[in-house]
Amino acid sequence: MLCPVAPQPKSFFAADETPVFVLTGGVRINCETFPKAENELLRFIRNDLKLLPEEASQGVIVFLCRKDYSEEEYSLKVEPGKVSVCASADKGAFRGVQTLRQLLIANSLRLPEMMINDSPAFSYRGFMLDSARHFFPKEDVLRFIDIMALHKLNKLHWHLSDDQGWRLELYSKLRLAQVGGFRAGTNFDSKPHGGFYSQQDIEEIVAYANDRFIEIIPELDSPGHTVAAIAAYPELSCKGKELNVATFGGVKDDVLCPGKESVFDFMRDVWSETIKLFGAKCIHLGGDEVSVVRWKECPDCKKRMAEEGLESENELLPYYINRLFVELSETEAECIAWSDSAEAQGFDERITHAFHGTNENERDLLSRAGNSKIINTCSSAYRFDMPHGVIKLKDAFDYNPKISKNVIGAECCLRTEHVADFDSACVHLFPRIAAFSESAW
Repeated sequence: MLCPVAPQPKSFFAADETPVFVLTGGVRINCETFPKAENELLRFIRNDLKLLPEEASQGVIVFLCRKDYSEEEYSLKVEPGKVSVCASADKGAFRGVQTLRQLLIANSLRLPEMMINDSPAFSYRGFMLDSARHFFPKEDVLRFIDIMALHKLNKLHWHLSDDQGWRLELYSKLRLAQVGGFRAGTNFDSKPHGGFYSQQDIEEIVAYANDRFIEIIPELDSPGHTVAAIAAYPELSCKGKELNVATFGGVKDDVLCPGKESVFDFMRDVWSETIKLFGAKCIHLGGDEVSVVRWKECPDCKKRMAEEGLESENELLPYYINRLFVELSETEAECIAWSDSAEAQGFDERITHAFHGTNENERDLLSRAGNSKIINTCSSAYRFDMPHGVIKLKDAFDYNPKISKNVIGAECCLRTEHVADFDSACVHLFPRIAAFSESAW
């Protein structure tokens, strides 16, 4: 018998389908040690089910502490008139509540006697939300976080900048959002599109995610995919010419200039403020799809190459990423970068590889990653912005990241060149995100 939840628990046993626990408005919740898990359960009962838990009742949901469990491990036991959730930490109890929520919905609030034991295989279970190509209001971001929590995902990789938009308000660089956050049109029509998150928005979103044990990893992509930033500050590019924020996707030739010291000063200020705003323990530096066309023509880049002993313009990418990593090391935030190109071989081994390739070249990645950590964002299975006919439900369900000393987890991606709003995003995500959660958990 399969347990009617996603992801499936590590072990599940049910004697039969005879209900022994029925959730009603009279249920009593006994929880003294796991406040966030209790709050999540109360939100579900009161807000989603429109029931009102009471003090006096024959039915009870009990939370128990088990010191021998790991941080995210939990067990769930259903017996006559009682549900017990055991965990060592609030995080594990919270995961147990997500299982209980799904069980109650799947069984019309009537649960049979059962026993579940569960814990994750991977510490990193990510969802990449692209708010740069299309802006999602704060309320929608909170809804994405709820979807993640239900599926036991724990890392929100938030793509906040690209050629088509800069979405983060930074007090030290106000033009990034005020100019870079707006463009003249979109892939769909010629209507202006724009928006950005205020620092107050970010504080609210981070707090909301923290309450659901989801870590937000901000990504400010560079040195490529930076037309929106260059539109705000033209001096960041090799030529210094004025640009408009891009209205369509693709790889652009205008990128940040690694030959200019001022670019590193600028990005250090940007990241320092961003890390402080998010309270970030981990950040994503970007580093994907970088055109070297301007670098080949740039006297500043040629001078940099001579000074650093670089033989090819392609070597400027690892130089840029590694130097940014070193200059940010005092913040103690871990760094991730895309590794979809051969140049990633030159990345500092302390930088985590976000592998963005296909399952066919996964073995090659593992062989050249050295001692670096790896997050598998395999594009042949986890690109949920692609049509369902291209990335099928079965593709997402069947693909499993290799468990090795390098691989710390997996990530599904929702790029939004052709995903304009929350409803469209849900069409793309469901039910594939449930299938992804199976391999990520």
